[in-house]
Amino acid sequence: MNKINSWKWLSIGLLLIVILFTCNSCGRAIKQFNPNAPVVIAFYPADKTQGIATDTYISARFDKQLDPTSITNSSIFVSSLTGSLTGSVTFDAVSQSVLFYPTYLLSFSTTYTVSLSTLIKDMDGNSLEVPVSWSFTTATN
Repeated sequence: MNKINSWKWLSIGLLLIVILFTCNSCGRAIKQFNPNAPVVIAFYPADKTQGIATDTYISARFDKQLDPTSITNSSIFVSSLTGSLTGSVTFDAVSQSVLFYPTYLLSFSTTYTVSLSTLIKDMDGNSLEVPVSWSFTTATN
């Protein structure tokens, strides 16, 4: 009986470990250690979206005002398998959004990954606590 209980608890423990390491936040907001850190509350294009127009812009909306001087080409990266994109980066204070406008049209049928770095800070100097990433795929030709 004790051997069966031991195996049962070991199985449950292993299952929990697998879930924790493969969950990738399970679609929920990432728990922050600093309650004052800025949090991304929405992004465009949405994560895993397909069929996005090649003339799109990219944005990440935050829960608070950011320090505009922390929004630079070093704080947002957009890349595909062929390399990183160049473009202009701005902060829109009204919508509390970081905006990235690619220099050139995006390629058709290409998956792009957007990454926001911890260099992004709010007006009180609190940094984005963990890097935030998402991806989307452009439309076919």
